[in-house]
Amino acid sequence: MFRVATVFTVAFLLSQVPSYTSGVFEREVTTLLQDKLKDHHPYTIPTIPALNASTYFISLLFSANNTILTGFDKAYITKFVPPLPLISDAVKIEGMIENMHFYTEDYSLHGMYRGYHMSASGRADLTMEKFTIKVFFRAAKYTLLPMSFCIKTNSLVLKLDVDSITCNLQGAPLVSAIISANEGTFMHLAEERVNENTRAMEAAINSVTCRT
Repeated sequence: MFRVATVFTVAFLLSQVPSYTSGVFEREVTTLLQDKLKDHHPYTIPTIPALNASTYFISLLFSANNTILTGFDKAYITKFVPPLPLISDAVKIEGMIENMHFYTEDYSLHGMYRGYHMSASGRADLTMEKFTIKVFFRAAKYTLLPMSFCIKTNSLVLKLDVDSITCNLQGAPLVSAIISANEGTFMHLAEERVNENTRAMEAAINSVTCRT
C-alpha cells in the first residue's frame, strides 16, 4: 500500500525540529501522511489467505480475494513522543482513522461454532469506526543530518483498538453478528497476529531508515 518506513521517517524528522509545540507537530505530520496516502487510495488487497480467528467458542478460517480498503486516506496522528538524546530512546506514535471500510465480492470462511460446522462464501462488508493504532519502539541510533534511525530488535509493539465494528458476511449472519458485537475480541486477535510479525516489520523499516 505505502511504505511504513515513509511515515516513520517523516514523523522522526519533524520530531527533531525544536520549534514545534504541542499539537502543531501532530498536525504537520498528519498533513504529510495524508498527502502520501491519497496516492494509494482506495487500495486493493489481492489476497487474504487463511486468516485464523479462534476463541473458546468459535474457530474460523477466513480467506478473501481483491478486498478493497477505503477510508485510510483520512488517517491522522494524535500523539508523537520522540526520543530524547541522553535521556530516553523510547518512541511513541498514536494515530486514528475515523471510518475504515473493507469490501470484497469473494470471501470464504470455514470452521466450527460451539461444535457445529460452519461454511459460507460470497460478499463481505466490514466497517470500523474510530480505528486507533499505538506504536512503540526503541531507537537504537538516530541522527538528523544525515537523517537516520534504527529500531532496536524486538522493541516494536503495536496496539489496536476500535470503537465499533459493523460486519456483513453473505451467508453467515451469525458470524456477522458475533463480530459486530465483540469488537474488542476481534481487535485483540488482530493485534496478536500483527505483533507476531513485528520482527519482519522492524527489518523492513530498518532497511530504509537505518544507516549504520
